[in-house]
Amino acid sequence: MGEKDKPVIFFLSQYAPLPTSGGIERVVFNLKNALNNSEKYEVYTLSLDVGEKSERHFYLPPYNFAKQLEKMIREMNVRILVCHVNVGANIIKNVKKMNIKNVKIFYHHHHAIIATLSYCLSAAWYSVLTSHGIVHFAKAALFPIYFVYILFSVYIGFWTGVKYSDKYILLSQYFKNDILKLPGFKKYEHKIISLTNPHVFSTETFCMYPKEKLVLFVGRLHYHDKNIPELLKVWKKIESRRTDYSLCIVGDGLDRQRLEKDIHRMNLKKVFLVGNQKNVADFYKRASFLFLTSKEGWGLVLVEAMEYGCIPFAFDSYSSAKEIIENEKNGFLIHPHNISQYADTACVAFDLDDDSLLKIRKEGYEHIQRFSITKIAEKWEKLFDGALL
Repeated sequence: MGEKDKPVIFFLSQYAPLPTSGGIERVVFNLKNALNNSEKYEVYTLSLDVGEKSERHFYLPPYNFAKQLEKMIREMNVRILVCHVNVGANIIKNVKKMNIKNVKIFYHHHHAIIATLSYCLSAAWYSVLTSHGIVHFAKAALFPIYFVYILFSVYIGFWTGVKYSDKYILLSQYFKNDILKLPGFKKYEHKIISLTNPHVFSTETFCMYPKEKLVLFVGRLHYHDKNIPELLKVWKKIESRRTDYSLCIVGDGLDRQRLEKDIHRMNLKKVFLVGNQKNVADFYKRASFLFLTSKEGWGLVLVEAMEYGCIPFAFDSYSSAKEIIENEKNGFLIHPHNISQYADTACVAFDLDDDSLLKIRKEGYEHIQRFSITKIAEKWEKLFDGALL
């Protein structure tokens, strides 16, 4: 056992958890701190990359990963291992086969079920479209076979995670409904549950910040992951009608140069790139609206924006979007890939009177209280306590 016989819990993920990192890493960091603060457990994080040194964190080199993990679980008498989706379902399977007594295995799947299938298939097709010459024709000819292979691989990944875990945790009840529609999953319904991602609030009450005619995009500059092409198409339509608003893109990534070229090619005059920012909250406070065009597992930026009265727009392209945004009440949901509807709805929202906008902002702030780190940590505690009986 750990300190004073507290149950030891491991959170295992690909990347080291940090408060300023991407969605999964930030969620793991916040959960670890909240659960340790409860003083009921001794929670450690483990990652496959080195990352920055932090309290109660271990780095496991990939070349000797399985042996080190098994050694640590046995020596520290770990009671619960929580694996996150980017680690891979096969780790769940391997740990289960170690036959370690008294350890429960939870698999925390951070992505949407249907969106995962769609993403893998669209990524495969994108590789066909961006290839050239003989490679292009070979990929195009073999794509039907590759299509089936992708579907089967994703299905096996889901099935392995569910079969070998004691609890399979999804981010939304909608995702549970989706996965239970897949062949062979109904018999595992008892172990599939939903827990939304937590949000750490910086404010205790709703505050109305002075707003500018500014729209935000916050995220990694990865064209495919974040569907940046459709973001630019939406803004192109808006900019042709409204020159009083600007689009501010916060974030950086592999496709920054490509984005800069496309902004120039499309002759967009009101788009500004500011790179990564340590204090994104300052931008949320200034911005009137947030645009999201990607398929997410949860969409943490939507919740972050709503805390500061920044009204979110998103495609209704993944199930959990409806848990965060109630259309036209605290934000706007747009039919997937409908560029014209996105731009038209935004232009209408730009012209709403101050009272209407204030009502939407207040509704948003009240709605996201259910996702507070305190309430979500309590649900994790209940889950852990049940497993430790």
